[in-house]
Amino acid sequence: MGIEIEIAVIILLLVGLAFLATIDMAFSQLSDLGLRRIASETEEQQKARSAEFLHEILENRPNFRFALSAAIQVLLVTFTIFVALLISKMYLSPGEILLYSLSSALILSVIFRQLIPRFAVGKTPENKLMLLLPLVRPLY
Repeated sequence: MGIEIEIAVIILLLVGLAFLATIDMAFSQLSDLGLRRIASETEEQQKARSAEFLHEILENRPNFRFALSAAIQVLLVTFTIFVALLISKMYLSPGEILLYSLSSALILSVIFRQLIPRFAVGKTPENKLMLLLPLVRPLY
């Protein structure tokens, strides 16, 4: 596989990670009461599919969190593997490959798993959740 393709895959994995982490962060900041309020507001706005999905998530909150966490973990592991493959092509010693791979994967995963989602969610987790929730429905 060419270096360009590996870099493209790494970028796609990071974007997916940031997307799912943003949903996870917005969802975890809302209580059951807040989610029920959003669901009732969504019903009033006649968005039946979104309201139905919110009610389903409320009934199975642990399952939804598990699906999000599992997808995030798969993305993190795949991302780390691709970073290690990319760095291994630099003809370094095994110790250097390990050091550079783990440090770059750690730094990038903190940025895309914690910092970007925190800034994206901000003070309005309800709005971000309602914006992104339809896109994560196939995952659930």
